[in-house]
Amino acid sequence: MTIPRSLRDKFNLSVGDEVFFDADKDMIRIKPARLTLASVYGSVRPLKKRLSYKKIREIAIEEKVNASR
Repeated sequence: MTIPRSLRDKFNLSVGDEVFFDADKDMIRIKPARLTLASVYGSVRPLKKRLSYKKIREIAIEEKVNASR
């Protein structure tokens, strides 16, 4: 999808940036895909036991690598 340069400049978008679509009644909005806590809430399965930050980070990296294969 091509977004006019004036809009990319206004919303600080670069060529290749991701956007998402939001529909409301008879309108479609295109928004920059910015990661926030709210936007990723629920995207990780709950832990069955407490883990250290280091272990959680290792698991996250491993899952990210596996997802990109």
